Amino acid sequence: PPAEKYLLLSLLRKREHLARARSEIVPEDFTVPACRRIYEVLLELDDAQREAPDGLVMDRSDPEMQGVLAELLLSEESLADETDWIFRDSLLAVRERAKDRELAELRSGEPDLEGAVRLARERLALRAARGKGG
Repeated sequence: PPAEKYLLLSLLRKREHLARARSEIVPEDFTVPACRRIYEVLLELDDAQREAPDGLVMDRSDPEMQGVLAELLLSEESLADETDWIFRDSLLAVRERAKDRELAELRSGEPDLEGAVRLARERLALRAARGKGG
């Protein structure tokens, strides 16, 4: 999904967003395995490694991850002054999709009214936050 790549792109362009991302999403919230692995590696890097381009060298045995990372690092897409907005919107989109998947799993299992209500409220709050722009 584009939101996952935009989120990673904004994390690569503005590394200070990583602390917020770390507090709001987990690698399992990513649906694209290569994006999930890139996020995991970003979380594992210390501050000095994160700032150095060679700190982002990923596992060479995973060509899909290498391809996504190269695409992100070579992207000519300018986030410019919109980096904060794109980060926020992408983060909310990834979280919302994760809640959708949780709800789908909940529907396929044993009925759990409390869990369903909690997830429905969380999804509504995320959609409202995305619609407000702040």
